[in-house]
Amino acid sequence: MFDQNQNKYFIHIISDGTGETAMSVLRAALVHHEHSGLHILRHKNVRTVERCLAILDDLENQKALIVYTIVQPLIRDFL
Repeated sequence: MFDQNQNKYFIHIISDGTGETAMSVLRAALVHHEHSGLHILRHKNVRTVERCLAILDDLENQKALIVYTIVQPLIRDFL
């Protein structure tokens, strides 16, 4: 989640929709914490396991928090 070399925090939202629900929950949780250096990236319309795998492969070497809202059971169970 925190990259010590760059002093940045990364949070990735994965959603099979717009990611707005996860973003709202995340904003509510972050109200109580300082979040300078925070980078939130949304991955919208993730509707296949293959797309999900591609995103996770890209994040493999990045320490990041992943927040997701997925309706489809196959993808949700995968995550």
